Amino acid sequence: LGRGDGQVKIRGFRIELAEVEGALARCAGVGQVTVLAREDRPGVKRLVAYVVPDDASVEMDAVRIELAQSLPEYMVPSAFVTLDALPLTPNGKVDRRALPAPVFDSGQEEYVAPRTPVEETLAGIWADILGVDRVGVHDNFFELGGDSITSLKAVSRIRTVSGAALSPRALFDTPTVADLAAAVTAGSRQNGHDDAITPAPRGHGELPLSPAQERLWFLDDFAPGGTEYNVVSAFRLTGRLDVSALQTAVDALVARHEALRTTFGSVDGRGVQNVHAALEVPVRVVEAGPGGVDAVLGREVAAPFTLRTGPLVRVLLVRESAVEHVFVLSMHHIVTDGWSMGVVMRELSELYAAAVRGERAVLPELPVRYGDYAVWQRERLAGEALEE
Repeated sequence: LGRGDGQVKIRGFRIELAEVEGALARCAGVGQVTVLAREDRPGVKRLVAYVVPDDASVEMDAVRIELAQSLPEYMVPSAFVTLDALPLTPNGKVDRRALPAPVFDSGQEEYVAPRTPVEETLAGIWADILGVDRVGVHDNFFELGGDSITSLKAVSRIRTVSGAALSPRALFDTPTVADLAAAVTAGSRQNGHDDAITPAPRGHGELPLSPAQERLWFLDDFAPGGTEYNVVSAFRLTGRLDVSALQTAVDALVARHEALRTTFGSVDGRGVQNVHAALEVPVRVVEAGPGGVDAVLGREVAAPFTLRTGPLVRVLLVRESAVEHVFVLSMHHIVTDGWSMGVVMRELSELYAAAVRGERAVLPELPVRYGDYAVWQRERLAGEALEE
């Protein structure tokens, strides 16, 4: 089965480092290799390949291209670092702590500063998302350390700032600031209308599902009771815990986010989402002595959700002692994803802290909800746009 610490998770994909190393070692001109998952910037985990070339003339760009022919995109390292030799520990193993952090650059010999307001805006967005000091007009987004996920972040932000009708693959087609600036300018001219998501009317029947939700609804309708799309997170809490304040925080979170008060039914054979004015999500507390936590967590993970009745979020508190708890948050994938879980935990922490102090947490107003997005997406994905 291999080493347990040889498997990493990046952007939702489980990756065997040894598999990447094996594919890399088969590339022309490559000698010794090792691959790491590094998080040199908080929240941004990247695969980095360290290569000792057999051939001094080998170019890492050529190695990257060759590697992409045998591995999926998410397994191709974001950076390649060439070394004269791999650093070793006294017992002869690779000293991973001694491996240097990669330096992301464009590979361009001459830096060319942005020349227009559009180029300045794009360069600023790239620098912020990729964590680099400066971006020139001929710099390549992916050579600066970008990947498919960060490209979507960039396109989303560019759409918001410029109003340009950019497709999700825009950065793959035009990966330099200069080329993308031309696409943004053209997209702004072609758009010609407000493409912003606006609140959809409530109280006039059910809201439609987004295509992503419809897939999950169909699978659940076809084979109810599955747990494949349970999203479960567990956190160990040490210290005095105010259970009443935690329930107050959960109530406030559910009241704030419509997705946590949504159930899913059908009309004429098509899935619809029903947003409830209120939905009770109790904090369940169970006692577990030493060694009993795993059994409780196992039962929680194996418990299915019922999309038609809900709720599609569960909160469980496993008490080991007065100062040791395991907090378990379970949700169905139809109302959450990896990005959303970060939002949920951040806001729950703020709401709990405020409840402990007896105060009301001040969180920013939500201009739109997921239901608004589903309506907006369905309106855009019609006729010629859907065919395309």
